[in-house]
Amino acid sequence: MRRSLREGSLPPEASDPARSFEIVTAVYSSAAHEGARVTPALLRADAARMASLEAPVLERRPGR
Repeated sequence: MRRSLREGSLPPEASDPARSFEIVTAVYSSAAHEGARVTPALLRADAARMASLEAPVLERRPGR
């Protein structure tokens, strides 16, 4: 991802849509931590950014 940003090329594609959100969240987390390299452990510990990934799932189908 970092190489893509430096070179102005497209970032790697994620086959899972949730992965796209994780990548964007990692970019925000890196910025919040003064450009630190974001590891999965750092991202899990970044409560402010992780909260942005939470979304309530509402069942809207009739009869459920």
